[in-house]
Amino acid sequence: MTQLESDSTWINRGRQKSAIARVLRKPMTPSEIWHAAQAFNPHIQLRDVWFILRQCERRGLVHCFSRGELTGKVYYWTDQGRAVIEHVFGLANSPPPQGISWTKYSQVARSKMRRMVLLELAQARFPGDTVKTATRVRHGLRKTHSVSLSFVIRALKELRSLKLIEIHGEAEKRRQKLYRLTRDGRRIAGELSPIASRIKRAQTLLNPASSESA
Repeated sequence: MTQLESDSTWINRGRQKSAIARVLRKPMTPSEIWHAAQAFNPHIQLRDVWFILRQCERRGLVHCFSRGELTGKVYYWTDQGRAVIEHVFGLANSPPPQGISWTKYSQVARSKMRRMVLLELAQARFPGDTVKTATRVRHGLRKTHSVSLSFVIRALKELRSLKLIEIHGEAEKRRQKLYRLTRDGRRIAGELSPIASRIKRAQTLLNPASSESA
């Protein structure tokens, strides 16, 4: 039996491994994988994800991109892992994107507030809406989350220390600082975007009949 056949047999054995394999479509943290995998296996636990990722890493199927971080580690398939996933599930995963600091990604992904603020800065609801004050960021977030201005300001300071955002002058009214994403911030915001569309595509590929009847 070849290594590809051996790994394919192993990863296709068990609903938990199968669920993880279907949702790991980009570099992700275990928490991100866990939340996404529940679409395929509602009973999967975060500890199951950690256990399976360690098994995959020992088999050379996944790689940890932020090994020095205690929490929020980022994992993705190796070349061998992508070959196995395509062989078993017919899902072609792209190589990991270049030019992204996965350590910074990890530090944003493990903080709900930092994640929300970064993604809010990345969202332009109208032309020119890429430079925002802390108050405007909070206003945008309050449409879906109840957050205080102090929490937003703290997250902005943390993101600025990571060089993911920068100050771009001051607003004429009240002289508030204007914030915008740096190049690294835009890259990480793009990777942090929800993966619901990826999951939907995977479900369609795996079960096209149910997609047509929906």
